[in-house]
Amino acid sequence: MSNQSVDPYQHLGFIRNPDGTFTRLNKAVPRTEASSDPSLPIPVLTKDLTMNQRNNTWLRLFLPRIALSSSNKLPLIIFFHGSGFVELSAATPMFHDFCVQMANAAEAVVASIDFRLKCHDTFFSAGLRATEEVNDLEPLKIQGLILRQPFFGGTQRSESELRLENNPVIPLCVTDLMWELALPIGADRDHEYCNPWSGNGVQKFDKLKELGWRVLVSGNGEDLLVDREIELAQLMEEKGVRVVKDFVEDGSHGVEIFYPSEANKFIALVKDFIYMISA
Repeated sequence: MSNQSVDPYQHLGFIRNPDGTFTRLNKAVPRTEASSDPSLPIPVLTKDLTMNQRNNTWLRLFLPRIALSSSNKLPLIIFFHGSGFVELSAATPMFHDFCVQMANAAEAVVASIDFRLKCHDTFFSAGLRATEEVNDLEPLKIQGLILRQPFFGGTQRSESELRLENNPVIPLCVTDLMWELALPIGADRDHEYCNPWSGNGVQKFDKLKELGWRVLVSGNGEDLLVDREIELAQLMEEKGVRVVKDFVEDGSHGVEIFYPSEANKFIALVKDFIYMISA
């Protein structure tokens, strides 16, 4: 049975209004400011850049200090922070700190996207959407896609969703609300934005194969999303996509964000993945 003590609106800091709209509570979420002063004793310089002024979207660029003394090109990692596309930002300390750690350890430039937070809007995995836009991105060349605990679902519950429905980090009722906020009005969780086995979702993996991208899929056994992630990796393999799988038994959702030691493990994996696809 679902954990009736968890209010998903309160968990996310939302109030549902009688007319169907939502109000975000003004939670006191700390913010880390960017710092690009090279005279400071910091391993990574950061700077905020506007992407679309009209939509008030921006990115935070993380430049490892090694870039200041080397002429070698560094890989670029486009980072989309967690939270189901409905809360937090690129300036949230835990995401800022993780990107600093990743830029420094992986010796890569990281662009953390502060996307528009969504309610009743459409989105699909940003990486898969990029397969449709590769020509417009030239001369930028995408070589791989990293899916860390990717958020997918469906109307039929998976075993891990039922087993971990009361997980304190991300209860099942909270994921249900996130999908309600993100999917088009009237759509259920078998919409292709949520369930890649539905609609035209599977066709996007044909494009992944055609482009030759490698995909890293990483998950943890105590995350209620893990069964969907394993199935996703298997589906891509069946479609001929070159997949690197990283699934471990322990660890909950977002473990690499909350624990620096787990971040080190995942960043080491990312560094190896970057080397593999660049070789």
